[in-house]
Amino acid sequence: MCDSADDFSFSGLHLPGNTSNPVGSRVTPVTVVQLLALNSQNPGMITIANAVFGSKPNIASDILVKAFEVDKNIVDPLQAKF
Repeated sequence: MCDSADDFSFSGLHLPGNTSNPVGSRVTPVTVVQLLALNSQNPGMITIANAVFGSKPNIASDILVKAFEVDKNIVDPLQAKF
């Protein structure tokens, strides 16, 4: 049962993490153990870069170029990483 403000806050997001990976980011998982007010026991995780640039089958480059409003020479190297 959630009965205090602490049940609705997580203070670990300000801590730096290792971003030496193809995505250049780090995910800080927060579960019901750290955040008691959290709506599921297992919320799961989807990284946008993997879902967009590493999808199988691939999303066509011209669609990503239009969606992100960048040149194809930006999209192609990103897709190659995944």
